[in-house]
Amino acid sequence: MKRKITDEITEGTTRMHNTSGAYLSVKWLTVTDRLGLTPLHEAVGSESAVPEVIRAMIDVIVKANNWSLVDAVDDFGNTALHVAARRGQANVIPELAALNPKTKNTDGDTPFHLAARAGHPFCVEAMLQVK
Repeated sequence: MKRKITDEITEGTTRMHNTSGAYLSVKWLTVTDRLGLTPLHEAVGSESAVPEVIRAMIDVIVKANNWSLVDAVDDFGNTALHVAARRGQANVIPELAALNPKTKNTDGDTPFHLAARAGHPFCVEAMLQVK
């Protein structure tokens, strides 16, 4: 049986979440997992995050005039910038320049808080240089 990219492969996670942008269309970029994470959240938080992939994903979103996908929050109020900051992905932060680093999640934490608490000074520096 042939599986679709939107078929669940683990609880609440689709192939799209696991490939983090291999198929770039707005339709696939709107899919969320059981925690409300979008493919953009997953891509910026990946250990193998690639700025060019993040830029391509955002370009597809912008061309569709769907900024809500860039600003999307997960079930805990985290934007893609929160995820990148918490996971130490300083290399992709410039691609997320449109996101406000002062946005608070449901715990009241900004991306700055998350990066500092997790010991990622390069993320703090990257956010300061972008804004």
